[in-house]
Amino acid sequence: MFKNPFSFNGRIRRTEYGITVFMYLVFWYFINAAVTSADGPIKILGLLYIPLMWLTWAQGAKRCHDLDNSGWWQIIPFYFLWMLFQKGTPGPNRFDPEYVDGMFYGAEDYERPFMVDEPADPMYNAAATIAAVAITEEIIEDSLVSNNDWQNDQDTDDDNDYSSDNDSNNDF
Repeated sequence: MFKNPFSFNGRIRRTEYGITVFMYLVFWYFINAAVTSADGPIKILGLLYIPLMWLTWAQGAKRCHDLDNSGWWQIIPFYFLWMLFQKGTPGPNRFDPEYVDGMFYGAEDYERPFMVDEPADPMYNAAATIAAVAITEEIIEDSLVSNNDWQNDQDTDDDNDYSSDNDSNNDF
């Protein structure tokens, strides 16, 4: 995340773009507060708007590329909302032909969030499933035995609680 943030080339996902928009708003607020409330040489902080705007436009262009659009699309009013919520194009597109799809990028990549190295042998999956079922059955059987032992202990304790000595004392 945030590789070459000032570059206009490449693609970024919704998460990185959303973080960029949030950072822009926070820094814009503080820069604006410092510039408007101060007099004299502190107004030079207004120059911080330049890298802030560069970062925002560069990240926006990369987000447009992820949607398979030109970076100029971000000048459309309220298009940034579309860029925040629209899922990017899967696989390579005209802006990044060598793009590798299927890597973990966060919650937005819900089809396959993790890249899993699946074994070439399909019998491996079957053997792993059978082993998992056998282990689960063993665990369940052990828990049933322990529950039966617990129930027997409870029955024994219940018999001891209601002896004939306690019947004469009704202090309820």
